[in-house]
Amino acid sequence: MKNVPENLEASTTVAFATLGCKANQYDSSFLEAQLRARRFRLVDFKEKADIYIINTCTVTDRADLDSRNLIRRAARRNPEAFKIVTGCYAQTKPGEVAQVEGVDLVLGNDKKARLLDYLELGRPERPMIEVDDIFRQTELETFGMASYSKNTRAFVKIQDGCNQFCTFCIIPYARGRNRSIPIPRVLEELRSLSERGFREAVLTGIHIGTYGQDRTPATSLLELLKAIEATRP
Repeated sequence: MKNVPENLEASTTVAFATLGCKANQYDSSFLEAQLRARRFRLVDFKEKADIYIINTCTVTDRADLDSRNLIRRAARRNPEAFKIVTGCYAQTKPGEVAQVEGVDLVLGNDKKARLLDYLELGRPERPMIEVDDIFRQTELETFGMASYSKNTRAFVKIQDGCNQFCTFCIIPYARGRNRSIPIPRVLEELRSLSERGFREAVLTGIHIGTYGQDRTPATSLLELLKAIEATRP
C-alpha cells in the first residue's frame, strides 16, 4: 500500500456521495461526523478531493448504474484520489464493483464503521475487496449518534436487515437478517441527542416494523415507542 502522509487528517479533503435509503444516509452522516472529528476537511462531491467515498444502493439496476457513474466521475476529477465504494451495491456485487475503473477499495456494509482503519492503511496498489458474508451478522453494530450538521433533526438507526426474502427483492442479501438495537440503548442515544440540543429524532432502519423480533425476549416497535413516551418530561 502507498504510504499515508503524516499530515493526512489536517490536509486531506474528503467527498461523499450517498445513494438510496434513509439508513444509507444515516451511515454516511455518521462517517462524515467521524471524519470531521479527526479534522478531515469535507468538500462537495463535485469538487476535486483526496478521498472519495461512494455509499451505494442496489435496489434497482438503475441504482447500480448510478453508482458506477459516480465512481467514474470521481476517477475523472482526481485519478490519484483514494476511491472507496461501500453500501449495498458493494456488498452484493463486490467483484463487479472492483472492476469499475478507478475503484481502490470495496467495503462491505458490515465494515463501514471501520472506515478510519482503512484510511490509515492508505490507498492500495490494486483494487481491494473487504466484504464478508452479511448473514453472519447477528447483532446490529451501531455507529452511535448521527445527525445532519445543518439541521436540528437527528437520525437514529434502530434496526437493519430484513427476513422477508421476497422473490423480487435483494435487500436481505445487501443488509442481512433483521437486527435491532435493545430499547435501553435507543433511549440512551435519544437522551444524549436531547442533551446536545436536538429537538427532533427520526427512528430509521430497513424494516422497522420488525423491530425487536430478533431480541430475546422479543419486543416490538410499539414497546419501543411506549418506552420513549415514558421518558418524556
